[in-house]
Amino acid sequence: MNSGKPLVSIIFVTFNYHENLNECLQSLRKQTYSDFEIIIVDNGSDREMLSYLEKLDSKIKCIKTGVNNGFGRGNNIGIAASNGELIVFSNYDAVYDSLWLEKLVNTACASEDIGVVAPKITFYDDREKINTCGLFFSYLGYACSSDIYKHSDIINGKKEIATASGCCFLIKRSLIDIIGVFDEEYHHFGSQFFFSSLEDIDLCWRVKLAGKKIVLDSDSVMYHKYNKKELSLLRYLYLECGRYYILLKNYQLFTLILLMPALLSFESLTWFFAAINGMSFLKTKAKSYIILLQKLSNIRNKRDEIKQLRKVNDEKILDGFGSFVELRQGAFTHLQAKIIENILNPVFSIYKLLAMIIIKIKSKVIK
Repeated sequence: MNSGKPLVSIIFVTFNYHENLNECLQSLRKQTYSDFEIIIVDNGSDREMLSYLEKLDSKIKCIKTGVNNGFGRGNNIGIAASNGELIVFSNYDAVYDSLWLEKLVNTACASEDIGVVAPKITFYDDREKINTCGLFFSYLGYACSSDIYKHSDIINGKKEIATASGCCFLIKRSLIDIIGVFDEEYHHFGSQFFFSSLEDIDLCWRVKLAGKKIVLDSDSVMYHKYNKKELSLLRYLYLECGRYYILLKNYQLFTLILLMPALLSFESLTWFFAAINGMSFLKTKAKSYIILLQKLSNIRNKRDEIKQLRKVNDEKILDGFGSFVELRQGAFTHLQAKIIENILNPVFSIYKLLAMIIIKIKSKVIK
């Protein structure tokens, strides 16, 4: 890492809503850290956005792809066009505190062990409430925003987290050179294109496999114009396929076998969820299995790549992941959710601890 001020490449993947981008760029002009370049990868926006992009400062790199490449490929295009030692991926429906970038950079440069730094993200319209401080990720493949709706003041300082949110995080280019870019397979689980939401977790999993830390710096703050996404059939399909894909791709084979009872228990819960949402969800759930079978060859290839990358075993990986699920989706009543959570979460927690002990014993025996 350069001992001076490293250049930061800030990458935005855009699709319409030029008003959001305009306010976002205005807040970047107020940053106390000024050594950065801006790269905009436009995913086939409307004429209004394209007209706005044409009027931007020539120093801003604008790449107009003409098609919707999605989150992963869009950011990968931005990476290829970037020059920074540090790379920031961010949504553009956000604005930044003036110290946002300086704090991210300082934390990233503080230790070679740190690979990714995430900011505290609060709601744009209610800046005292947290949108997310990284993501909570369960060892069962369940993910959600960490500390959402809590008061911003309860999260202070720096701490290691399980995974950063794709809404915004900084990563070192030297680490990307080792672990690779975003896996674009998360956009190809069906004939229809969809923005998936697991590429960020997948990249962070590889960061951990490479032995690097993911750190939240709560002094770096941004304000997100968050809109909760409805669980459409297409989104449900991609989330289910993505969950299988990320687990099968990244866990060691022994770990997958060891976790199978817990994974099957969670799988039965997802079938219950599909059932109470109706026949269309049940059919979509079944379809996810068919797609998974079609991806087995790809998964084998990805596992080989992970094997070459791995510097830590799954005991450490599991230790960084959570062990509970929260049933936030509307298909469950509040009472149903609490009953299911109170029964299953203690079991999932105990099972994780037992799995970690067994993996630790196995690793010592092999040595």
